[in-house]
Amino acid sequence: EFSILCISDDKKDIDHETVVEEQIIGENSPPDYSEYMTGKKLPPGGIPGIDLSDPKQLAEFARMKPRKIKEDDAPRTIACPHKGCTKMFRDNSAMRKHLHTHGPRVHVCAECGKAFVESSKLKRHQLVHTGEKPFQ
Repeated sequence: EFSILCISDDKKDIDHETVVEEQIIGENSPPDYSEYMTGKKLPPGGIPGIDLSDPKQLAEFARMKPRKIKEDDAPRTIACPHKGCTKMFRDNSAMRKHLHTHGPRVHVCAECGKAFVESSKLKRHQLVHTGEKPFQ
């Protein structure tokens, strides 16, 4: 018997407003192997549907993340009041945070005139003009 522990330092920023509800369990969802990702020992017959002796399947299993099922999630019932925006939110604080995206675009690019709500977004945009690639 053996156990598998998957550790990843791969942390990506996620805009939770734009993430499609991929967490919904349905007919077309991939199998849920969450119970095998907790560091507990595997059953004697292995994980149903996966051959961990196959390097491709092992690599795919290692990349999987356990599903987080929140039973107490409130439905998205609060709409953005901005004209033309159809986004919905679970609570007022999420909606207020989103409203910032509709704010005045006061940071303008001197090269092309494109405007941004945040100065950090303008700074990132300017890399398009300089050709600089500061990220790996």
